Amino acid sequence: MNTKHDYGGDTLSQGNNETAKMLLPFPFSDQTFCRYEPIEKRIEEIRVLIVDNLLRDERDLSEVAKIEWGNKIAAELKRERQIAELAIENIHNNILRLVQRPETQITHISDLSGAIDKFKPDAIVLSGTLRDFDYYDPEILESFARFVRSTTSPLLGIGGGHQLVGLSFGARVITLDRLEQHQHRQNRPVEYQYRFIRIVQPKDPIFQHLREPESSNSQDFPACILRVWQNHGLQLDCVPDGFTLLATSYLCRNQMMVRREGGQLIYTVQFHLEKSFEDWNKSRSRWEHQNESRDGRLIFESFLLEAIKHVRLEKEAEQRQLQPWILESSLSRNAFTPNEGLTSAETAEAYAFARIKDDEKGPFYANSAFVLQVGMQDADADGFEITHKSPHRKASLIEFDVVVHAQDIRSAPSWVLPYVFRRNEEIQFVEFELTPTEPGRKVLSVEFLYQRHWLAVINLEIDVIEAEDIVVVA
Repeated sequence: MNTKHDYGGDTLSQGNNETAKMLLPFPFSDQTFCRYEPIEKRIEEIRVLIVDNLLRDERDLSEVAKIEWGNKIAAELKRERQIAELAIENIHNNILRLVQRPETQITHISDLSGAIDKFKPDAIVLSGTLRDFDYYDPEILESFARFVRSTTSPLLGIGGGHQLVGLSFGARVITLDRLEQHQHRQNRPVEYQYRFIRIVQPKDPIFQHLREPESSNSQDFPACILRVWQNHGLQLDCVPDGFTLLATSYLCRNQMMVRREGGQLIYTVQFHLEKSFEDWNKSRSRWEHQNESRDGRLIFESFLLEAIKHVRLEKEAEQRQLQPWILESSLSRNAFTPNEGLTSAETAEAYAFARIKDDEKGPFYANSAFVLQVGMQDADADGFEITHKSPHRKASLIEFDVVVHAQDIRSAPSWVLPYVFRRNEEIQFVEFELTPTEPGRKVLSVEFLYQRHWLAVINLEIDVIEAEDIVVVA
């Protein structure tokens, strides 16, 4: 049976599928279903510092802004704060909807360094801006430049944040018709709509999740076109030294870039990828419109994942740098323990020693005390040549913690003692007075820690026997 349906005045027969396919409008001519892509929170946790880059009050204004605004300063600053609320909300919504357990904090660009010291973020996200940069107090721009040129915290700059980063690394901020900002304040050409831009480095990991959902080939790379929201009348005149261009377009050449030098991870985008999670239920207006940017959401998510990876690798590298490679001394046995295929000469920073004072072989009696001596020095008795690899190699004094673990043994004064390592000096021991309480084979585990980082362990074994009556012959 053929059932007839009315499609806008065109009568189609269900039995004539080819005719129906030809007449259905795009994209239904390619598929008979609407693709739905659920948004999963693939990131468990991350600490993100959101930076408000818009002008806050008169303290942030340059003399140029004060002169040009005149008696309109209060009204112009009020608008800045209104736009700032929308910009920060959009960034915050991305983090909330992409991360299972996010921690966020908002700070102003003028308070950035202090906020980082207190919050210690895993990632930093810079908001967009509204005004030309010659309206900003020059000290704000100079302070930000000093920070961004040295930070190792992963950073994402959006819109005006992208321009701020470029400015800090030597690029100029100009209008889309390539004039200086002050030369064309009014009626500039702008990009204010969804635009297509072209990826020029598709293998960068920031694009890793842009493959089509149905693609099962892990070697596939995304299509080289992004559809993203644009809202700007300024651009960077070039890609600064040390950065790599990632995406471009015909009107604004530098749409996206990355810096991976000197331990830094800085991504910046001229477009507004944070619009991805704008509230879909809001009515359309100049600043509030329905979301249409899957690409922006996926790039934002990829940045957070790359930030987490960067922080983890940085901590692992720091851990490796902090580890002195150690010669273990266990009773009468000496054995160097190199790691990761490196030779002892490449890894040695210092030697650790642990010994039983006076009598290493025993016997050791239950309820009778003996003394364990522990120490470190930078040369062994055989004159082994040491190559210093620690970042603290210039320090003459380094304080460690020595921790002893032992079953059925009491310790006095404590199981944990501080130890000061003095370079180029004779070894100085700390002493633990140990008293076994039960007979049997006992293992003394001596650990060396630096700022809570585990460095090495020495294991000593002793046999404890029952106390005997001792007959003294005169």
